[in-house]
Amino acid sequence: AILTWGDSIRPGLKAHNVHVSVICPGFVRSRITDKNNYIMPFFMESDKAARIIIKGLTRKKARIAFPWPMYATLSLMAVLPRFLQSFLLTRLPHKE
Repeated sequence: AILTWGDSIRPGLKAHNVHVSVICPGFVRSRITDKNNYIMPFFMESDKAARIIIKGLTRKKARIAFPWPMYATLSLMAVLPRFLQSFLLTRLPHKE
């Protein structure tokens, strides 16, 4: 929802010299991820994530998504039929 909203307001705000970047992070070390007891694919340290975000904001990128393998996987999931998405997602580890 946030991604769609960011994409929808970007053109109108650009006319006012306001740049909109939507940040789509994967698993980044934080107090929240420190509590997770399941596998977090493509886990990233917070200092590296911060550098990626700063670089993207500096370049006024519309979408700052990282790490790329996680973003690529989610992008592929988005084009699958809903029944297949559900099938795959129900097999992922769940947070307790």
